[in-house]
Parts: sequence; structure tokens; C-alpha cells
Amino acid sequence: MYRQRFFVETVPLLVAGFYQSPAGDRDPFLRAMSHVLQSVPKQVLLSELPPLMPLLIQSLSLPESNLKTSTLTTLYSLVHDAPLVISQHISTLIPSLLLLSQQAQEMTVRAAALQCLGVMTILPHHMVFPYRLRVIRELAPTLDDKKRLVRKEAVKCRGEWFLLGSAKH
Repeated sequence: MYRQRFFVETVPLLVAGFYQSPAGDRDPFLRAMSHVLQSVPKQVLLSELPPLMPLLIQSLSLPESNLKTSTLTTLYSLVHDAPLVISQHISTLIPSLLLLSQQAQEMTVRAAALQCLGVMTILPHHMVFPYRLRVIRELAPTLDDKKRLVRKEAVKCRGEWFLLGSAKH
């Protein structure tokens, strides 16, 4: 109960502070938001999700790897729990995840981005199918990543996207 109360009291302040601060001073608000969202029960998060999605997507562009990992973990669970909300932001999510899967310094961030990208295939077909060829093509370099875990996730993710148009999928 205290987590829900903490969330309800702090999130409006964080969102307001984010939008009222100058562009260079917004990073602390995104960090705080991402860490608060990790500990909130799913039901509470789902009720407040639509206004928070732009903040989550923007936090993927910050340089901190633990922030990116926590945001990717949140996004991974939201694909299953709130596919309609995620579908509305797919045009910005897929390019961000592709970029993270290839250029992130940390192995955990690259692997988490690939996991999120792979689970995106469960979203409505008409939303994700236009990105199929782009994702398959841009995931090719990740198959040669220096870390085995990233290569393994890349193979699973790319396989999901290959199967997107098949009869079983």
C-alpha cells in the first residue's frame, strides 16, 4: 500500500517538474521516474501509464546503463500487460530499441533491448508488420556481437521477427 501511495504522490510532481524544467535539467526527473516505476505494482502502473510513456521512451536516450536497463525491464513487462498503450508508441520504440541493441556499451542493455524487441512481435500484427524487414536487416550486425548472451538474444529476437508473417505466428 505504501508503494502505491508513494507513486500517487510523487509521480505527478516528477512529471510536472520534467515538463517545467529546461531541456538540460530534465535527466534527474527521468532517473527518478524510472526507479519509482520499478517498484510499483502493475495494476497501479497500468492506470497511470499513457502520460508516462513519453518519459519512459526519452529515458532510453540517457547515458546511464542501469537507468536504461530498468526502463527496458519495465517496457518488457508492459508489452504483455498493456499492448495497446505500447502500440501507440511503436514508431519511436522500435528505432530506439534497434539503436540500443547495436550501440549500447553495456552487454545487459544490449540484451535487454533485444528481449524487448523480440517481445514486440506479440503486439497487433498490423502495427508491427511494417517494421519487419527493417528490424531483420538491422539486427544482422548484432548476430556478431562479442558477447555470447547478446548473440543468443539476437538469434531469438530475429527469429521472432522472421516468423511474424508466418501462419503459426
